[in-house]
Amino acid sequence: MIADCIPLAIYDPKNKVIALIHCSWKNLDKLIIPKVIKKIVKEFGSASKDLIVEFGPSLGPCCYKNLPELKQKDDPKWRPYIFKAADKTYTIDIWGVTQNQLLLSGLLEKNINNPKICTYYSHEYFSYRKMRVEGTEDNFRFAAVLGMKK
Repeated sequence: MIADCIPLAIYDPKNKVIALIHCSWKNLDKLIIPKVIKKIVKEFGSASKDLIVEFGPSLGPCCYKNLPELKQKDDPKWRPYIFKAADKTYTIDIWGVTQNQLLLSGLLEKNINNPKICTYYSHEYFSYRKMRVEGTEDNFRFAAVLGMKK
């Protein structure tokens, strides 16, 4: 289940392996992407350079705001992706963090596709953050499902 985080689909066309990662800022902070890539390489004999990745809809850097006391703002791995807004909150570019972790894990840039669909501004996707801002907060999520045909 996803609220506004990135559902990240990974596919190895050579070994017919798929993975779906829930890329919240907390999971990204725990380096979930390199961990999953290492597991795919180890368990299935995949090569990072062969993996194809697709970003699902999520909050874009325009809308991924967090509290003023955001702990990652002083972390060197996060610093390039955090921007201070006029209201003293911080905007996080989790698309950029995700892209960076993929590249550092050996994926080729040409095999990474981010259509940059922001759930907050899209009328086609649910946004938990948007519901909170509009005062219609509920505990809704949307599902990210990944499958592979035989």
